[in-house]
Amino acid sequence: YSGLRVFLLGNPFNKTLSLINEAGVFQRVYTLPRIIFTALQLIIAPRVLQSEFHFVVQSFRDPYVWLGVPFLILIFVLMYKFLKPRKHVIFFSCWFLIGLLPYSNILIPLHATFMGHWVYFSSMAVAALISMAIFNIREPRKIRYLVAAILIIVMPFYAIKIMERNKEWADPFLLYQRDVEREPNSFLLHCNLGVEYFRRDMMDEAKREFIASNSVSPGVGYDVAYNNLGVIYAREGDMRRAISCYKSSILLNNYALSYANLGQLYNNLKMHKDAAFVLKEGAGLYPLNVEIRYQLGVAYYKDGQALLARKLFQEVEEMHPGYSQTRMYLKSLHSVIDGDLSF
Repeated sequence: YSGLRVFLLGNPFNKTLSLINEAGVFQRVYTLPRIIFTALQLIIAPRVLQSEFHFVVQSFRDPYVWLGVPFLILIFVLMYKFLKPRKHVIFFSCWFLIGLLPYSNILIPLHATFMGHWVYFSSMAVAALISMAIFNIREPRKIRYLVAAILIIVMPFYAIKIMERNKEWADPFLLYQRDVEREPNSFLLHCNLGVEYFRRDMMDEAKREFIASNSVSPGVGYDVAYNNLGVIYAREGDMRRAISCYKSSILLNNYALSYANLGQLYNNLKMHKDAAFVLKEGAGLYPLNVEIRYQLGVAYYKDGQALLARKLFQEVEEMHPGYSQTRMYLKSLHSVIDGDLSF
């Protein structure tokens, strides 16, 4: 995991936008017992299923620490005492903890305190321990029948929860609506729900969710939400706010789409020098982004810099033949440059 995290996913110590990343080391240690209890609850009694969990335990006085840790130790001691063979108890207990280790957030804070699918590997260990507990029941026979009856009763519950969750996953709009209700502190869920509203042309609701995303986001906001807000403000004709949102998105995380959107907005407002300034910076950061280079070509074209414009449009044509109005601009530029005409 460490190798994949470093070499494929980039520097793991880069700042991650999440509540748990804002917490100190001791707070992250205090949060670990609650992470373990959350995993156990999702595996054994999944009353409510959700994709993200955002919480931070602030001090040692939290019940998850001073009650939770002794309770977890007690569970292990009881399993070790009553379940056989004991080496299997140790093996599967270690399996469970090792499965959660990459998501402990102690050394490398992640983008959420916990996520539902992170329990998959550890759930196999819990299933094995439960199976051991069932098969270790010898006498009296009534207890074995009682356990079997309980299993028969709870199986439909698990089946219903699976069907409910599958229905939610089949519809992103429903999924984000339900998950935002369950985890209102997720800036990502608010933003994703806003996108679903936007796709349905429900602009007031989309704006509300993007604003909520920035409100609950750690720090000063979420770059994607600021960009999406900028798109809505531009549609509403509030160019000042749109420009401000795009700039905030760029300032937060150099979001590529915000460079393209801000450059396009400047071009539409005939502020071509401002567009060129922003888009040159974006093109330097994202040299393979077609829209940024295209809008930079438009800015140069409108500003009368024919040679630079032609160079950009030729690059765009090579990267994405027939992109937008690239060929129209190239045709116009060839006649202008070849004829040495001004435009």
